[in-house]
Amino acid sequence: MSEFGDRSALRFGFWDYLCLGAAAVLVLVPVTAAILSGVNEARGARRGRVIGTAA
Repeated sequence: MSEFGDRSALRFGFWDYLCLGAAAVLVLVPVTAAILSGVNEARGARRGRVIGTAA
């Protein structure tokens, strides 16, 4: 046994995985929204140039 404890203290339970999943969602949702927003803006700008409606 080391000074940091043994491996049995490192077991993950249901709540640990639930919190990990919630943290992943809280990080990935805003990142995905920002990426998709940029893609939609770029797509809209190209469409405006093709159609001729851009200022």
